[in-house]
Order: sequence, then structure tokens, then C-alpha cells
Amino acid sequence: MAKYTFRCEKCNKTQQLHVGFSVSTFECDCGSTMNRQMPTISKSTVYETADKQSNRKWLEDHEQILKSRKEKYFWSVEVPRMVASGVYTVETMVENGWISLDDNNKIIVNTKPVSQR
Repeated sequence: MAKYTFRCEKCNKTQQLHVGFSVSTFECDCGSTMNRQMPTISKSTVYETADKQSNRKWLEDHEQILKSRKEKYFWSVEVPRMVASGVYTVETMVENGWISLDDNNKIIVNTKPVSQR
């Protein structure tokens, strides 16, 4: 038996009872019927509508999640691609933090942002 909340339509009295699933109404002390209420969740998660056409939802901190995902992709995929392209000079790549040089002037490609190294 589960615990359900019943509310009276006439006197707005609420009462929690342990009853079976099939019980949807209960008699109130005032003589009216008490209807079973929808269950409530203690912590509701707030979603925002991301795209009105597809009606996809996302969490409030979704912008932060996207930002960290973009940063991870940039450093793990784009930076090695730009270093290997040969378009940028060594000085430019060192200034941007894409590469670092060891004692023997050997190039080490950084695949993580400065904050995570």
C-alpha cells in the first residue's frame, strides 16, 4: 500500500492515507468526497525550452556545459590540427599556449587548456 494525498473539493481539507492503488476517492468528514491528488516531487528540476520547433529541453546550467564541451573539443581536436597545418609560426603557437618547448626545443602540443594543466 502506498501513501496518497487526498483533497476535499468542498472544504479543501487534505489528508494523507495509506491505501491501495485502486482507491481514487475517499469520503471526507464534511460528507463530500476527497479526490486523490497527483504526487509531488520534493525537488523539481527546472528545464528551459532550448528550441521551440523541436521542443527539446535543457537544464539551467546548460550554457556552462556547452562552454566546457566546446573548450574540450577545441583543445583536443582543433589545436593539434592547427599546429600540424603549418600555417602558424612557432612564436604565435607559443603565445596562444597551443605548444610548449622543452629544453631541447622539441615541440609538445598542449591538448588541455591552461586552467586544466
